[in-house]
Amino acid sequence: RKEFEAMAASLMDRVANPIKEALTKAGVKLADLNTVIPFGGVSRIPRIQEVVQKATKRETLNKSINADEAAVLGAAFYGATMSSRFQVRGID
Repeated sequence: RKEFEAMAASLMDRVANPIKEALTKAGVKLADLNTVIPFGGVSRIPRIQEVVQKATKRETLNKSINADEAAVLGAAFYGATMSSRFQVRGID
């Protein structure tokens, strides 16, 4: 793990930038967030978790969902919204 983290250090340090950019574009402040849920396989890397925690000023991340299932379900629902054979209700 130490060797991997050393090799990928410059990439891991860039993880915070997209988080800040997404919040800015959405007009959301960190104080407005109730929780931060890591998503995707890379979110299992401890160093990535540390960077996300620091960028979002959180002591812990919410790991209560299965990120792999969430990704698949999100893709399925998105595909269903594009299909004329399925009716998907909007989220209010």
